[in-house]
Amino acid sequence: SYAGAVLGIPLSGILTENLNWQVAFYFYGAVGMIWFCFWWYLSYERPAICPTITEVERIYIEESIGESSSIANKTWIKPPWMKFFTSSAVWAIIVANFCRSWSFYLLINNQAEYFREALKYSVGKNAFLAALPHLIMSCIVPFAGKLADYLRRNYLSTTVVRKIMNC
Repeated sequence: SYAGAVLGIPLSGILTENLNWQVAFYFYGAVGMIWFCFWWYLSYERPAICPTITEVERIYIEESIGESSSIANKTWIKPPWMKFFTSSAVWAIIVANFCRSWSFYLLINNQAEYFREALKYSVGKNAFLAALPHLIMSCIVPFAGKLADYLRRNYLSTTVVRKIMNC
């Protein structure tokens, strides 16, 4: 999502500045439909039914993820929805993700207006500055993931690392 904002904010600013605000919506809608067509055509449910990979690749993928070609013959286990929705850990994850998403989309939705009104800055004229917070997050997040793995492996419990990284 951060990398998408790095590309989307400047492009939206340029489209809005040079054409009009509606063009950005049409552009992203068209790109989304094109992406969907490629995804629909090129993606498959399982490696076993993908016609473009070799047998060696299929075996490697299935052994790496622990999937066998006979997975279609296995019976489906009904998910324990009641335990899932009454779990405090699940609700903690839901609330944390909601708050992260809320702040992210609040920033995305109001950033151009804040730049224009408070800073007297046009996002369309130099859109890179508007994308800078998201570019920084795009760089930080992978390193934070590596740091979390390192901390879990060497120093802290998974729960402690998750709490630290979430904060």
